[in-house]
Amino acid sequence: MLRRVARDQLDVTIAEVMDTVCVPDNFDITEYSKDTLSDACNHLISEHGSVLETILISHFGRSNRPSYLDLVQQVCQDVTDACHGVSHDDHDHDPLKDDARVKLDRDTNEFVVLPGKNLKMPRPVAESRDEL
Repeated sequence: MLRRVARDQLDVTIAEVMDTVCVPDNFDITEYSKDTLSDACNHLISEHGSVLETILISHFGRSNRPSYLDLVQQVCQDVTDACHGVSHDDHDHDPLKDDARVKLDRDTNEFVVLPGKNLKMPRPVAESRDEL
């Protein structure tokens, strides 16, 4: 919806979208309660609405937009801290001390699970041809 809006109409369209984005029916395709997600969405909008509007206008107003994942990082991590535990940065992550988290690999634009004390994952070792 926002991709096709003229730049001079972005502020109005984004305000309209933000008024309707938290409707429970928007959360039908999820394993979580759509009412709970709607409540969380409304809380996020009430706490951060004005800055979210600014971020969205800036993002969708660019002709050369950064990736969608950069927008998610900015909203989810940098501004609202709503996605605590989802991180792009793993240089300080210690799987023996820290909880597991999800990291975005900016080179591949894929999410990677970093194991932690609350989530253990086997780390298979590549077999050599001789062992087969």
